[in-house]
Amino acid sequence: MVDLTGVLFIDDEGKRVLRELHREGARFRTSGLLTESIVAEIGGRSRGERHGVWFAPVLILLVALSARAAQPDPQPAELLTLREGVELALKQNPQVQVANLNVTVTQESQIAARSALLPQANFGGSEA
Repeated sequence: MVDLTGVLFIDDEGKRVLRELHREGARFRTSGLLTESIVAEIGGRSRGERHGVWFAPVLILLVALSARAAQPDPQPAELLTLREGVELALKQNPQVQVANLNVTVTQESQIAARSALLPQANFGGSEA
């Protein structure tokens, strides 16, 4: 038994190796449409014999479409201009928010550093 359940793609050389294994009597376990189709092709089954390959996906699609049709239509999305969309994206982007906070911290640090250059006045008193 050759397990092909984790296989996502089979190139021409892989198909050749699978044909050779099939001729030697190997059986294949598949889990995707691609691998099921390739194994059916290698096994020489006709299109009519492979109807089970397409039945499940078509059934799932029909169930999904009927479930979608049963749901009420959601509220229409608010239309935004390009400028409004960009402003909204920048306002909600966490990386942009962090960058804006870093700019604010840097500006405050510059103000504190410049204050050391200003004249200083100290008032002190003593009890006499």
